[in-house]
Amino acid sequence: MYLRSLDYLASPTAKLVFQLTSDIPKMVFKLSVLVTLSCLTGFALLALPVMGVPSLSSDVADNTLADNVNDVNLGTILADATDESLNLAPKDLLQEAPPINSRAPQATFIGCTIQQQRIITTAVEESRSLIIPAHQFAAVPGNFNSRRFRTWFGAFNITREITVLHNLERMAAANFNTWVHTCGICTSTTQGADFDRTRYGQLSYCPFFWNEGPISRINVLVSRLVQFDSIAGVGNFVTGAQASRDLAISNPNRAIDNAYSYVYFVRNNPPL
Repeated sequence: MYLRSLDYLASPTAKLVFQLTSDIPKMVFKLSVLVTLSCLTGFALLALPVMGVPSLSSDVADNTLADNVNDVNLGTILADATDESLNLAPKDLLQEAPPINSRAPQATFIGCTIQQQRIITTAVEESRSLIIPAHQFAAVPGNFNSRRFRTWFGAFNITREITVLHNLERMAAANFNTWVHTCGICTSTTQGADFDRTRYGQLSYCPFFWNEGPISRINVLVSRLVQFDSIAGVGNFVTGAQASRDLAISNPNRAIDNAYSYVYFVRNNPPL
């Protein structure tokens, strides 16, 4: 009996059983790796259509999973889907959108030299920097009866004050970026810019504009702005500081309809 057992252990059958038994742990490990890779690969293939990558046909997918699972590299699939198919690198996803104001319309210059464009742009910026705080001042309750207000628009009257405040509000909200500036056409030596009050923001600059200093250029832009029909549509009855003061006393209803009354109120120089 003992010798028969030894003979069995030495037989080819016993050797085969022993080999298979010793290989079971290795086979289990390989099988677990195979299952894991299959699950991950299946997840990647299912995720590709969601990311916008054309999906594989069912036949190709089946063949890939069944026959080529050992050759599948999950990192390569995801990298290809990100960099090539979507054409999106991580840095692209983090880039900020351009500022909205970068798409804003820009002023148009016709026949103006670079130097003239700079002069106009500076005058526009300086005018805007005065108009906005002037409106803010007028919007404060009680400032209707201030010395500044009475000097240029006359004694307190609620109807007049509402009109002035409305006009200043529209001036402060004006969009200078849509203006069209034309140079070299107007030949007048008595006015700074020719314009049509029905065509907002279109100015044709005259020699007077170039020959005067920064203050006169602000006067021109503010007076033209408030005369456009879409802003206030006021008239131009008198010019000059003293004439505007006299108008506020003698005829305040006309003062609130006079372009240069707004010019001096906006500039407020010397401060009142």
